[in-house]
Amino acid sequence: MPARSCQCPERRAPIASRRWEICSKPGDGTTVIRCKECGAIWTTRAKFAEALPYDIGPVTLPRDAFQHTRAIVALTMLDALLYQFQSFVEDQPKVLRHLDEMREIIEACGKPIRKRRTSAGAQRDLHAACDAMYQSYRFPADPSEKVDRWAALFCAADLMICDAAGLCPNYTSTPDWRKLRRLSDKWVTGMMGMCPGCAEEGDKIYQELVA
Repeated sequence: MPARSCQCPERRAPIASRRWEICSKPGDGTTVIRCKECGAIWTTRAKFAEALPYDIGPVTLPRDAFQHTRAIVALTMLDALLYQFQSFVEDQPKVLRHLDEMREIIEACGKPIRKRRTSAGAQRDLHAACDAMYQSYRFPADPSEKVDRWAALFCAADLMICDAAGLCPNYTSTPDWRKLRRLSDKWVTGMMGMCPGCAEEGDKIYQELVA
């Protein structure tokens, strides 16, 4: 998967001296950060972002092929999790309706993406990303721990959606994507109250997926 959080020496420097800066704050609790040393751009919910300066210069967005692949990965990750979650709430019609609503929005978000042909290189990146997601989709046997794990994965998927929205405007600047982000953020807020620590764990999963 080509995009990642900063992996250069700046990552090991003290927060106050890192050459990291804020590109944007979408308003959903996430922050888009750029490393001025290596050029990496990523999304985080980590509190350290509050201490970073704002970027005052232009940001060069990734090439179109990357934007296309990243948008596909974000939607695929979220859709796969919603499919997994159905088995947890089969006896809760109201929750199932919300799941169906979100999956319909995901389908709508994917329509403009499917119009672009995926190159062989992008296919390799996509397969690698899906393999990484598959490895992270491991659930413990204990029911309560299973829900906690799912909540953390959903938080990671929400970060992927926010990441795509910030990095892939060629494919995410639509009303359906904005609707998806609002709904996803609403779910994350509820999960943070239900499963303490899921946001922090989700951030770790997200960082592993984009590494």
